[in-house]
Amino acid sequence: MLGTRCRLSVFRWDLLYLLARLLADKRAEVKALAGTVQAHLDELRARRDTHEGAEDAVVIAGALLNKEDKERDKESAEVRRILGEFAALPVDHPLRVTYEKPLAMSEELVVAANKQSDEAATQLALQRAQTERFKLSVDKGRLSVHGSLVVLTKDKDEAESFFRPTATAPGDTGDESGTPAVVAPAVPAAPPGPAQAQPKAATGS
Repeated sequence: MLGTRCRLSVFRWDLLYLLARLLADKRAEVKALAGTVQAHLDELRARRDTHEGAEDAVVIAGALLNKEDKERDKESAEVRRILGEFAALPVDHPLRVTYEKPLAMSEELVVAANKQSDEAATQLALQRAQTERFKLSVDKGRLSVHGSLVVLTKDKDEAESFFRPTATAPGDTGDESGTPAVVAPAVPAAPPGPAQAQPKAATGS
């Protein structure tokens, strides 16, 4: 299994590889499995767009909040204190007439930006959880296709050859640490056979 720690792009590469291998196969029953894989790809693209949309909203909200903070000289608590002092002044007092309205508007903008930022962060957290669940569902689908291939080909090695054997980006020779990442789908382990006598390890090495 690829697992939830893999990025969506890794799932996409794997599904594209699998889809191409299935469609290229001359056996109709093998080719027929491509529909399931294509459905996973379509769902993945929709999930990626939704997830990235939530990420975009957090970035935008952060930019707006930062802008409002930068354009105001004092923190919210101080601004509210000053507004309270303005409220105690006569409505025609020069300080109140000059500063109360723009300062109140600035505070309203900051409050709105804070709310937008909090809502965006909450939505992104929800999208991350949904993406995790989606990855699990795709892994289950991959295992199901793998099981069908084992039945159809009667060859476990051939079945595994339909899946992309690495998690590295297309064109790369290894992952970020320089180590190839094998991601062949997990299959049920074969029952252990009778214990075999093991040869003695060579000495002197």
